[in-house]
Amino acid sequence: MIIHDITDCVETEEQLEEAESYFSQVFLNLPDYCYMVSNDGYIFNANKAAIKTLGYKKSEIIGKHILEIYTGDSREKAQRAFNKMNNDGRLRNIELSLKTKTGEERRVLLNVDVVKSKAGEFQYALDRKS
Repeated sequence: MIIHDITDCVETEEQLEEAESYFSQVFLNLPDYCYMVSNDGYIFNANKAAIKTLGYKKSEIIGKHILEIYTGDSREKAQRAFNKMNNDGRLRNIELSLKTKTGEERRVLLNVDVVKSKAGEFQYALDRKS
């Protein structure tokens, strides 16, 4: 009979679950608009501030391409910024205009950090606007 002590594995898994829960709560409750964006530019998570400010339901914003929420000239600027982010892994203080569900325009400062795996692969971009 072979017996393996998995106590350390169970404790590590519990710590990981706690950390994920903490991150999720922080993300959801940040006062800045925040999105989690895939490497091809699609929003797969948005926090409460983003949803409230833009006037969308969460189900309406999830799956949108990030460029869809920008207005006019800001869309081209956002595309250039998205390309730069993929190269540099971050963006700081890019001024853009967003459009709300009702068509209202909002000026924001965009800050983005790319989150990578231990192997250095793109996991998602954390897109913050203030």
